[in-house]
Amino acid sequence: MIGYIYVMNKILRTSLLSLTTLLLLIIIGWFYTNFTIKNKITYFLENRLPNHINLQYDDLTLNIFEGTVHCLNPKVLIGNKMDTIIHTRVLAEKFILEDVSYWDYVLKDKITIEDIKIQSAKIEYYIDKFHPEGSINERTPLVQLYKDLIVEELSVDNAQLKIYNGKKDPLLFSGDALTLEIDDILINQKTLTQKIPFKYSGYNAEGSQIFLQAGPYENLTLSHFLIEKNRAQLDTINLKTKYSRHQLSQTTPNERDHYNLKVDQVNIEALNFGFIEAKFFGSSRQINMKNPSLDIYRDKLVADDLSEKSLYSKMIRDIPFDLTIDTLSIKDGSISYNERIKKENNGGAITFKKISTEIVNLSNTYEIGIKTEINISAIFMKTTPIKVGWGFDVNDQTDKFLLKGEVGKLPSADLNPFTEPNLNVKLTGMTDKLYFTVDGNNSRSTIDMRMKYENFKIELMQKKGIGINKLLSKVANIFIRNNSKSDEGAFTEGSVTVQRDTTKSFFNYLWLNLRNGLLKTLS
Repeated sequence: MIGYIYVMNKILRTSLLSLTTLLLLIIIGWFYTNFTIKNKITYFLENRLPNHINLQYDDLTLNIFEGTVHCLNPKVLIGNKMDTIIHTRVLAEKFILEDVSYWDYVLKDKITIEDIKIQSAKIEYYIDKFHPEGSINERTPLVQLYKDLIVEELSVDNAQLKIYNGKKDPLLFSGDALTLEIDDILINQKTLTQKIPFKYSGYNAEGSQIFLQAGPYENLTLSHFLIEKNRAQLDTINLKTKYSRHQLSQTTPNERDHYNLKVDQVNIEALNFGFIEAKFFGSSRQINMKNPSLDIYRDKLVADDLSEKSLYSKMIRDIPFDLTIDTLSIKDGSISYNERIKKENNGGAITFKKISTEIVNLSNTYEIGIKTEINISAIFMKTTPIKVGWGFDVNDQTDKFLLKGEVGKLPSADLNPFTEPNLNVKLTGMTDKLYFTVDGNNSRSTIDMRMKYENFKIELMQKKGIGINKLLSKVANIFIRNNSKSDEGAFTEGSVTVQRDTTKSFFNYLWLNLRNGLLKTLS
């Protein structure tokens, strides 16, 4: 019995010693493997990155069992290959790799990572300092990859991005609280040569306080945006001239509209975009704009811009990328157009409110014969309802269009806030109904007008806009019929051909048609 106990104790001691030894070997092996792999990663980051990429960090931790890597306070500087001028700076609180698959790396000749997280990054990009190697269409890979890299999920949390252009107003873009999630990323040597250097299955993005320098005269801001499952929501949009009205008139050598566009919200359905053979495309099934408000001011005292202006069909046709929007809807919009013609006053305004618009087939990708159709309803000035239907084929090189309009009861005096300061003309009377059709192209058009009105008179004001010039008013009214026709309910009709001034916009073209049509109908 004593011998049996002795043997059992010996076996137990031997087993415990063996287990302890094995455990120590595992622990030592774990530390050694961790140490070895960490050194290899450190060596790679310090010696194998391209010369134009510099990486610094405070600490690097590794867990081989979990397949995770944590990099604390990484700082990345990216320069040009040719001159090493730094064009991109990235600072982050943490960079995390989770669940790196050793099995795929060893046996499947690829690198698979379950998750990459970048936390609280601050990114600065200087677009004027970036000098690409080779032509724009021949993209040089940023790095050389010898294995395919697969990332199941990339997430960027609470990032800040600033893009500078190096000009007088250097800030081109900025965004705060940016988050981005991209799923099923594939990167290989082929994708690195493409415009978007990776393939992916889906993405989500969100951010706030977005600023974009939209051009030399306008800035665009958003309070918030969200892109999720191919749907986008943009909140509190403001496209605004960066100068005051007076400053713009002093700054620009030629006449230019002063804008202030505000939109409460834009919703984009079935959003899709990307590149096909290096050409960008963007598409949406439906875009809805809520409560847009547009204020336009034009200073006619500034010299005219005599460059040739395109009609909208040509403008859409000449967009340098493929655009496909099946339907664009605008709800409860408003427009105020103020024009200053004389030095002694600030001009007058015409207004539209309760604007409802639907645009179908807003695209430069549809086949010949498919027309862009625009239907608009609004309240003009105070209480006058108007409806407009407008269609054209963007593929028609002559820019042929057909526009039909209907104007409801309009007291002529409602136009006086615009006509008095700008034209020295005061109107009285009532337009009961007005129909017009404009059939035209990029050089000439014909307007057919039917109008029912009563007691229409014009009063020509004195030069300084104070008082009525009675003599000239009497002479002018000789050539104007006071009422449409003696028969109750009858319409006066008129038709006239208009030659387009190609240095003016489409709306000037439309105004010439309406003006000449009214003169023909009233006389």
